[in-house]
Amino acid sequence: MSTRRSHPALAAITIACALAVAPGVFALTTNPSQRGGDAPPKGGVVIRLDGDLEVPPEAVHALVVVVEGRAEIAGSVETVVIVGGSAVLSGARVGELVLINASADLVDTEVAGDIDLIQSDFTEGEGVRVLGQIRRGPRHHFLRGFWVFGIFLAIGFAVTLLIAGLVAATVTPHGVRMAGHMLSDEFPKTVLWTLLLWIGLPLAAVLLIPTVIGIPMGVGTFLFVLPTLGFLGYLITGIRLGDWLVGRWRHAVEQPRPYRAALLGVGLLLLLGLVPFVGGLVAPLAGALGSAALVASLWQGIQGGATGLEPA
Repeated sequence: MSTRRSHPALAAITIACALAVAPGVFALTTNPSQRGGDAPPKGGVVIRLDGDLEVPPEAVHALVVVVEGRAEIAGSVETVVIVGGSAVLSGARVGELVLINASADLVDTEVAGDIDLIQSDFTEGEGVRVLGQIRRGPRHHFLRGFWVFGIFLAIGFAVTLLIAGLVAATVTPHGVRMAGHMLSDEFPKTVLWTLLLWIGLPLAAVLLIPTVIGIPMGVGTFLFVLPTLGFLGYLITGIRLGDWLVGRWRHAVEQPRPYRAALLGVGLLLLLGLVPFVGGLVAPLAGALGSAALVASLWQGIQGGATGLEPA
């Protein structure tokens, strides 16, 4: 038997998508007392990576995922996902069948829902009933898993930024506020530093990469220096925005540590990033301007004989 190989990342994403599309996966129950009427029971989730799996006739599962293996299914499964392998369904009851770079043989099997084929094929033997549709190519309902992961990723990133803003407000309140005032009080200078930093520095890194000594410097600039500056700049812009809003709202003197400003400003930047069309420009502009203000304040502090990050 020959099996087709699939990329590991595709396998992981497929499992996530399967969890998103499987009906009832998040409301599983194996307790007969919780089932009403003659409704078929819903079992658990079975995932097999790089191995074979057998589902006997008496077995009941809500979701079965097999990656780079062979599945022999004779029981009842609500959703079957095969990635880069093969499957034999004989005497099975299946709610939905998803094949990704895989093949399947169906004999005396009932598929109550749809069969989704993505670079895959299947053969029908005797006694096969497909009550749904046979669809080729990815479908919107299958890609819901990407939306699920995207939402969780966005929430995690937002929480990380809010926590980072609080950390910055705790560790170096004077430094972030000094850079923030540079951003608002000397905006033309900040724009000049932005052009110098985000055009000149990448250009210098590109010129360094062809040389043996400059390879680590150039690659490090793109992988570490610029992302770190953008991250810090985003926090600085957010805290400065929050300070301005708190001052306008309460007409109060700035607190020693801008906790409220960090939460308010960074949170507002995150919300602005959700605005269609213009939201995609919020994070790059905030990061670029804030990082330029940080570098400008550091340079100004060095010229004045101080680092610019320590309180006077």
